[in-house]
Amino acid sequence: TVVPILGVTFCAASQAFWWVNFRLPGDWDFWVDWKDRRMWPTVVPILGVTFCAASQAFWWVNFRLPFGAVFAALGLLIGEWINRYVNFWGWTYFPISLVFPSALIVPAIWLDVILLLSGYYVITAVVGSLGWGLLFYPNNWPAIAAFHQATEQHGQLMTGKDVAPE
Repeated sequence: TVVPILGVTFCAASQAFWWVNFRLPGDWDFWVDWKDRRMWPTVVPILGVTFCAASQAFWWVNFRLPFGAVFAALGLLIGEWINRYVNFWGWTYFPISLVFPSALIVPAIWLDVILLLSGYYVITAVVGSLGWGLLFYPNNWPAIAAFHQATEQHGQLMTGKDVAPE
């Protein structure tokens, strides 16, 4: 009886998180040329940690299981990849390398480990969310590093993401 409950909860949570992530961060998480050095590392982690923390609180209070943040982040990641592959590649053949989702698994693991080790919400909120924000950009850097390389286009210095097709 636990497996169907977990499956339904996983699907509902991933769809809810996907909807929230699609509406609030929106373009900052879709296109590689919007993953800039200012807005993307601030908007996406702030809005991402809220849903993961809520999922974490649900699983911790009801079942004493410290994997709520990873559960929510994994659900979002699966939903995002299905969305990107079916909608961007399947319908228009838009390059997947230009619309990949943000990697939230490592910060989610950090958040769950802090809750597991401390057992307190306040410590998890302060230390866990601080780690979430600090781990977000370095965790995503290998995927976006190539798009930050300098290039010269028609006499103007640009980055690779500025030259990406629209």
